[in-house]
Amino acid sequence: MPNKNDIVTAIKNSNIFLKVPELNGATVKLNFDGQPFRFTGGFTMVFQLTKNSKKWAFRVWHIGFNKQKDRFLKISKYLENQKLPYFADFIYDEKGLLVNGELVDTIRMEWLDGDLLKKYIEKNISNENKLQNLANNFLTIFDLLHKHKISHGDLQHGNILIDSQDNIRLIDYDSVCVPEIEGKEELVTGLRGYQHPSRLKYASKASLKADFFSELIIYLSLYAIILNPNLWDKYNVKDTEVLLFNDEDFGNLQQSDIYKDLMSINSYKINVLLKILADYLNKSSYLELEPFDTYKDFVAIKYDIESKLIKRYQNVTKKIENPSVSTISKYCNQCGKPYNKPTSNFCSYCGKKRN
Repeated sequence: MPNKNDIVTAIKNSNIFLKVPELNGATVKLNFDGQPFRFTGGFTMVFQLTKNSKKWAFRVWHIGFNKQKDRFLKISKYLENQKLPYFADFIYDEKGLLVNGELVDTIRMEWLDGDLLKKYIEKNISNENKLQNLANNFLTIFDLLHKHKISHGDLQHGNILIDSQDNIRLIDYDSVCVPEIEGKEELVTGLRGYQHPSRLKYASKASLKADFFSELIIYLSLYAIILNPNLWDKYNVKDTEVLLFNDEDFGNLQQSDIYKDLMSINSYKINVLLKILADYLNKSSYLELEPFDTYKDFVAIKYDIESKLIKRYQNVTKKIENPSVSTISKYCNQCGKPYNKPTSNFCSYCGKKRN
C-alpha cells in the first residue's frame, strides 16, 4: 500500500498523477500552507476536488485495500443502479491515481454541503414544523431503504446531512450493506448510543437489518425533542456522541433518566415507541428485529395523525360550553384516530376508553 506522504504528493500533482478521465483538469482544495486539504481515516484519505463547479470527495486507501475492493465495487454498482436521492454519487475507479509508480484504485463521491443532523436540529430547535417534516422524511427514507434492500450500517448524527433545501442525505458508506455482501465481515458497527447491544458485543456480519435499531433511536429522539425541546439542553446533546439515549440506558431502560423524562411527556406516540424499544432490547440479537414502523401500534399513528387530530379536537372543545359526547369524541384523544364506531365506548385502534 502507498504511504500517506506519497498519496499527498500525488494529489498535489494531480495534473500528472490523477488518472480518472472524468476528473481531468480538476482543481485540488489546498490548506493555507499550500498542502492538499484532507481528512485521514483508519483506511483512507479524503481530498476535495472540483471539476466544472462540481465538488468531489476523492478517497484513496492507505491501508486495508485488499479486503475492501470487492465490497466497494459491489456497493458502488448497487447504489448506482438503485438511484436513491439520499445517497451521493459514489463511483469506484480502478487505477485512479498513480502513487510512487503504482496505480491504485480510488473512489469519488459527490461532495455534499449542508448541516449535519445535530447542527440542523440545534438551528431549528424552536421550529416545530421543520423538525416535524424532518421526522416524517426519516420515515420515508427508512421505508425506501428497506424496500430497496440497503442498510447504511452506521446511521448516526455524523452520517446524516440536511442540505439547504431540507433534503436528507446519507454520507460515509464504509458500513453499507447490499444483498451481494450480506453475511460478510463488518468493517464498522456504529456508535454505541445508536446500536443494539448485541451488535457491539459479538463479532457481527453485514446485514440488511443493521439499521432497524438506529432508525428507532433517531426517530424517537427527534420526536421527543419536538414535543419537549428542553431535552436538548438537559442532556447536553450538542456536545455528546449520542442523541438522547446512550448505551448505558439500553442496559436498564425503564430505570434510565431519559426513559422517565420521555414517559412524563404523556404522549401516546412516545409511549408506543418506548414500548417498541423495550421489545427490541429484549431480543438477544439485532438480527431478530423488524422495522419499528411495521409494528401494529405504530402503524395507527404514522405520520403524526395523532398530533394533528388532537389539535383539531382541542380547538373544537374550546368553542363549546357544554359539548355533547358525539361532538368531542369524534377523535380519540389518546391516539388521534377518528372513531369508526361512534356508539362504542372504546377506540378500536388503541383500545383506550372514550373520554
